[in-house]
Amino acid sequence: MAAEGPIQQTLRVFESINAHFLAHPELLNTDGIFRISSGGRTHIDLVENIQNHKKIDWTQYSAYDLANALKYTLLQVKLLPATDVRVKSLVEKLESGNSQGAFLDFINSLDTNNNDREIAQILNIALDISRRTAIQQKYNRMTPLNLAVVWGPAIQDSLSMEPAGKDLHANVFFTMNLVNPAVEEAIEAGLAKVVPEVLELRQRTLADAEAAYQGATAMLKIAAPKMEALRMQEMELQKALAVHESMLEKGKLSRAEKKKLKNEIIPEYKKAIETLQKQLDNWKVEAKRHLKIMTGFEELFKLITGSCDRLVGMLGDRSADEALMNAAPVFTVQFDQQDAEQTHEQEEQAKMQEPASAERARL
Repeated sequence: MAAEGPIQQTLRVFESINAHFLAHPELLNTDGIFRISSGGRTHIDLVENIQNHKKIDWTQYSAYDLANALKYTLLQVKLLPATDVRVKSLVEKLESGNSQGAFLDFINSLDTNNNDREIAQILNIALDISRRTAIQQKYNRMTPLNLAVVWGPAIQDSLSMEPAGKDLHANVFFTMNLVNPAVEEAIEAGLAKVVPEVLELRQRTLADAEAAYQGATAMLKIAAPKMEALRMQEMELQKALAVHESMLEKGKLSRAEKKKLKNEIIPEYKKAIETLQKQLDNWKVEAKRHLKIMTGFEELFKLITGSCDRLVGMLGDRSADEALMNAAPVFTVQFDQQDAEQTHEQEEQAKMQEPASAERARL
């Protein structure tokens, strides 16, 4: 296998970290992600481990480590030289003030073979992660502008973008007033595509989510009295057990009566109590599981409606019909296991509803 060059290694780092963010989208909710430093060199270790094809224990890295690893990697590579005609054209567009869509046009101008294709992939992953981060700005406080301030200098450096003026003041002006706004515009353009996706998600998901939520609520209403009844039965058996144990210890009984009490009656009570306790524990587990389902769907409702409202608010009103015409799902909410869980739930309920009196009848 041919040795990887710097661009291929950079792409692999971006793909690996992006895959982890996709698998754990909650990480992008982290306050100040991409803005706050991870501290130390943990993010550098992560980059080196990925580049050296080592197995990654992702639990060892925080969201800040992942974000800083992406920025660090981009700053370490030169994707294109300053002499590249497309880089020069991008700089000229930005400096001329004719910069609308300039950064996205630049990415689209890259060839679809060799390193150019890989450069486009790197930049598109950066924009895609930024878009998904900006969606959660209510939690992470990272707006498209904040993300552009983070990514702008790294993108400028990796693309060898040099302003006409060579002094420090000209470079700072170029970054803050031309590069960063172009990156911000590109992130917002990506967000515009998410609006129809969120609208579609809300339309096709809320009904299923509501049904599952109601099912969990009904289960909890059944569980509460059932658990209380089991507790009362257990208390009765505990009292009876205490009486028989006292009789064994202090009662005036024949040897045969003591033997029967010790070897038959008391063990039967203990076994019945243990059975009740297991049933009660099962109900507790089911109650907690359904409470978790309820809580999860409450958060899902907030996510769906909140994301849609925030995006529409950021990008202006759009017709739902118009948006849905071009909808392409990004978020996926799976209810594939719902039927299997309901079947399991029915089986467990059938077991739990076997009357404890069967145990007492044996006594």
